[in-house]
Parts: sequence; structure tokens; C-alpha cells
Amino acid sequence: MVDSFALPNPGPWASAKMRVRGVAAVSSAAVGALLLISTSVSAQVANRVVGPTDPRTGFPVGIIDERGTSLAPCVDDIVLCPSTLPDLGLPPAVPGNFPDEFFYSFASADLNVPGSTVATLVVAIEGSFVNAPLVEAGQQTLFGRVRVRIRGGLTIGARYRVTHPYGVLTTTAVDKNGVGFIDQT
Repeated sequence: MVDSFALPNPGPWASAKMRVRGVAAVSSAAVGALLLISTSVSAQVANRVVGPTDPRTGFPVGIIDERGTSLAPCVDDIVLCPSTLPDLGLPPAVPGNFPDEFFYSFASADLNVPGSTVATLVVAIEGSFVNAPLVEAGQQTLFGRVRVRIRGGLTIGARYRVTHPYGVLTTTAVDKNGVGFIDQT
């Protein structure tokens, strides 16, 4: 491997093993805390818990992780929710009054990589519909997203390892108009 970028799980700041100076990162935990409703429950929760399902939307009213952190759908705060909001004057309904995409959590960390125009890690737990943007009852789905985008500042054809809170991505920088890119979701 030529280089590796490490975005550590426990630390509040992302760091680059290649000693990139001027790291400007936001920890997933810090941003995530701003973008979701978080409630502490028993630390003895052994597994992730999903549900119960909201009969109006077909989506879980919450997700509880291994540490007991409860995540609720972010569909009612114009400042904190990174998606289109339903009409807040009406009850949520699928179909009719619900976005085609929303988040239980969303966090991004930016990294200052010399020569790059973008260096971003995005982690999210998302709700959507199988045929989005079509909003249909019975087509609800939940998924996790890990996206790594580094545009520029990389050697074309070189292999890079990106360590993020949920694992490791090993990938090769591709050539886009003579610039090394990593764009993996």
C-alpha cells in the first residue's frame, strides 16, 4: 500500500497516517448527536433492536444500538434533518405525507488532503423505499451507508486503505480526467 488514511473509531478527530497537516474533521459521534434524537437506555442491551413499527409510516419508531443509544427518524426538524420534510401540519402517512428518504443518523467527517478538492467520510442509517423516489406502502427499507470520497491528491492506480468506524475499505485510486479519485459507497 502506498498510503493509508485512518478515520479512527474512538477519537474525536479524524487523522491521516501520512501526516497530513491541518486535519479539519468532525467526529461521527458529534455530528450524529446533533442529527438525531438520542435517549440513553440500559447499557445491558446486547444486540441492535428495531421497532416497533409506526403503522402510519411502516418504519420503526426507533433503533437501539449495542450501547443502548436510541435513534429516532429525523423527519420533523428543518434545521437538523438532512432530507426533505413532510408537511408538519399533517400527520405522517405513507403514501401521502412522508419523504422518499430520511435518516435515523447521519454524520460526515471532512479531511484536508493536500491536492484534493474533496475528502469525506459519510456514515448513515437511512430509511427509504425500494422504488424511491416513489413512496409506496410495503416498499419500506432500512440500510446503512458508508461513503468515502477523495478527489485529487492521490496517485492514480495506487492502493489506499481507509479505516472508518465500521471497518476498513481497501481500494485503488482511479483516473478521472488525470486526477486520482476514490468514490466508494
